[in-house]
Amino acid sequence: MRRRWPLLLLVLAPLIALWPGLTGLAIGPFDQIRQMAPWSGPKPTQAWDVLMADSVLQSHVWRTLVLDAWGKGQLPLWNPYQFAGTPLLANSQSGGFYPPHIILGLLHVPAGFAGFLLAWFHLALTGLGTYALVRRLSGSKPAGLTGGLLFLLSPFMLGWTPLSSVISTVAWIPLALACAAAGDRRSLIALAACVGMMFLAGHLQFAAYGTMAIVLFVALRLSLSPRRQSFVDENAATGDGEGPGAATSTRKPFTGRHLLGTVCALALGFALAAPQLLPVLNYSKESHRRNSPTEEGYQAYLGTALKPFELANLAHPMALGSPREPVEVGGATVAAYWPTLAKQGGNFAESAITLGALGLALIFAAPWRRRETWALAAIGGLALLLALGTPLNRLLYFFVPGWSSTGSPGRIEVLFALCACALAGLAVDRIAERKAQIAAGAGLLVGLLFAFVLPGIADAQGAAAALRGAATTGVLPSLVLSIALAGAAILLAKRSPWAIPAGAALVAVLTHATGLVPFGQPLDVPKGDPNVRVAIVNDAWDIPVVAPALMPPNLAALGGIHELSGYDSLTSRDAVEMLKVINGGQDPSPPANGNMMLVKPSVDPNALADCGVTEVWSRKELPGLGLPEQRDGYAVYKIAGPGRVTNGSVVDGYDRQIVTVKNHETPVIVRDRMTEGWTAAYLDSTKLGAQGRWRKLDMHKDASAMILYRPPGLTIGGLIGGAAWLALIGVAVNSRRLVGRTQNI
Repeated sequence: MRRRWPLLLLVLAPLIALWPGLTGLAIGPFDQIRQMAPWSGPKPTQAWDVLMADSVLQSHVWRTLVLDAWGKGQLPLWNPYQFAGTPLLANSQSGGFYPPHIILGLLHVPAGFAGFLLAWFHLALTGLGTYALVRRLSGSKPAGLTGGLLFLLSPFMLGWTPLSSVISTVAWIPLALACAAAGDRRSLIALAACVGMMFLAGHLQFAAYGTMAIVLFVALRLSLSPRRQSFVDENAATGDGEGPGAATSTRKPFTGRHLLGTVCALALGFALAAPQLLPVLNYSKESHRRNSPTEEGYQAYLGTALKPFELANLAHPMALGSPREPVEVGGATVAAYWPTLAKQGGNFAESAITLGALGLALIFAAPWRRRETWALAAIGGLALLLALGTPLNRLLYFFVPGWSSTGSPGRIEVLFALCACALAGLAVDRIAERKAQIAAGAGLLVGLLFAFVLPGIADAQGAAAALRGAATTGVLPSLVLSIALAGAAILLAKRSPWAIPAGAALVAVLTHATGLVPFGQPLDVPKGDPNVRVAIVNDAWDIPVVAPALMPPNLAALGGIHELSGYDSLTSRDAVEMLKVINGGQDPSPPANGNMMLVKPSVDPNALADCGVTEVWSRKELPGLGLPEQRDGYAVYKIAGPGRVTNGSVVDGYDRQIVTVKNHETPVIVRDRMTEGWTAAYLDSTKLGAQGRWRKLDMHKDASAMILYRPPGLTIGGLIGGAAWLALIGVAVNSRRLVGRTQNI
């Protein structure tokens, strides 16, 4: 048990940030949304963060639908509530086939508590994977624990925790690199599983970063591999792997067989994710974001990259202001994090490059002469250059298919943070040396200078400039104290290397770890009639300040309300065009967010009726729609029209729809979009067709009929995935038997 306690600490460490989840609260800024109609709750104590709002509007909603589907014994393929019906599995970030989601759904775990459990699991996995990576690269147990704590408690991981698809994907990257570093048969099997889980978790941009890191890591290790490599012997009698005196042994160098094995593991990993990945790739052909790379688009892409002044956050995450602290500026409440006002797409999580005072100091003291560090240093350095928007991005943007549709290039900072934390961990084994301590002291000085000098190079005007001065002054006490703690840990390392991981945890608690992840009570959404469709009118969404919205897109799904608007990074062009017609030709997306599609005040009542809408909800008066019914904080306008269903009724599912007919002589019209993949059940005599963009069912014999949804790519993906999972299990069992026979010999 004594040998395993670092692992236990890594499992428990996420509770430093996630402990409110034990009290029944859910991850996400629910109070920020609750201040909007129809809840009209009190003003929250934390500042508005538009990216964190997505954790409620997207992550929480999709997780609720996915878990509900599995709980009902259905596949989470279709979302019947947004855009007059839209794919759920094929939007990728829902992670419909991700095994932890399946397990939680089958166990009927509520979505709010499930989000807490998922965050705990993935942050712990992040720490354990980084620990394994450092140990695989000859680091001691204190070194591994330091690297694991630094990364799992990093502002990047905690800042993105509410956006569950991000950390669910990223959590597998450190373990994948640890498996790739080993290169033996069992490790390659585990690597394939990690890659499969990485893609099933749902965020393809971060999965691409992980794949890039694995390929570069193995290629660099192969090119830099000496004839023999040393590594820490876990069973060494001296040192027990707990310090620089740990015994060493040798392992075979990296060879072409390692590279071939890695390629096979990657291929198997992709195959494991095929049931989800192929529908996503098929659906992406219809995406509103699908484009051809242009110079204009490239410049806009670079505009969201990490700016040099944001490196001020390297030693302290709040050097540019706190994203959770509200301040009054010109009559508006904004976050004290001033880059939101000074940079296109400025957001704390998007620029969370912080290593902390101790992590930065250890980087300067890393064992740079050891070959084990070179691959990580190269990957981390390349990631930093890409994150900073250097011309290297041109190669990815113009020559990698689909890259021009991805988010900010700054997000690749995740690889910089991971590699830096692992390198910082490796520094622990030499930090007692005088030269290493001098180098670490230089790192602390650099962090201090960055925090006070770099903010001044930003082009901050007006309110941003005022907030910049306040942030620089306000962070001084915490920065000095964190540097003092880091220095003390480094000095105490002469007596015990365990002082370093203890210092890493203390610095994280002091600077950010206990208040960065937002929590709240989930929203209570009114229940809807499955045969009624509504249009919820909103005309604005803002980045620095909260918008006066009415039940923002996607939230209606929590109450089973069918509405036309929606919010997804993968939205079909047909849905966008439908909303454009409804809005009288206006673009449905607000200027601040090209993925959010709204029903706007310019609505055409005839177009609404054609889409099956019978109620319009709005906070503003809508001329031409008659007299509304007043409700708490909004008005309801009635629309004369055929409704969502003509000549029948429906019961919605996530992979099916049951339709009941009233009059067999006329067809049933269900005003849900008739997309590719919908078919009549095999045993039914019902004929399913299309009337415009809607579903038309001829039911001359059946009183009710079931129609099924199977997205393009699901069948072939299921066959590939099923074969891949069987192959993985078979190879794993066979490998275990071989190991057992070898041990018996």
